[in-house]
Amino acid sequence: MEALLSDAGTIGGYDNNLGNNNLACLLVGKVLDCYSATDMGKDKGAKPVHANKIYHCTISMPETSHKDQDHEQQPETRGSVPTTAELLATIQGFHVALEDKLYSMAIEMDHLEMDLRNEAYRTTTVKDDVDALKQEVRMLRATVEGMKCSATHMEEQLEDSEGCT
Repeated sequence: MEALLSDAGTIGGYDNNLGNNNLACLLVGKVLDCYSATDMGKDKGAKPVHANKIYHCTISMPETSHKDQDHEQQPETRGSVPTTAELLATIQGFHVALEDKLYSMAIEMDHLEMDLRNEAYRTTTVKDDVDALKQEVRMLRATVEGMKCSATHMEEQLEDSEGCT
């Protein structure tokens, strides 16, 4: 099986039909010794795999490929290869961690949505209050203008009445 390993740990696999018993590189965050697709099953330098890049890689199990059945192969000494059960446990761990992260993100999104609604309500309330204050200011200005007109009219009447006496 070959796989693509990316930042998020997404895994997409397919059968490579090379006859090797290969397992996908699934241990995100750890450095694994993997062969590239062209080096699979050969005893060439292993390429380290890091979780922050995308790799096309496989782990070759210590099993003879169909091509090399006639030749005796040396046992691989690169270190222990994760078992299928370990890889499945790792995948399940990723799945649980991903579900937990998605759940916490959903809760956080709900809180943010509530905050936005509250802020929108506050903004609407403040806008309504500002509009009401503007209306009051307009009314006060009209009242002041009316009072000025009345005062001017009264002054004119006083001047006229003083002239008559």
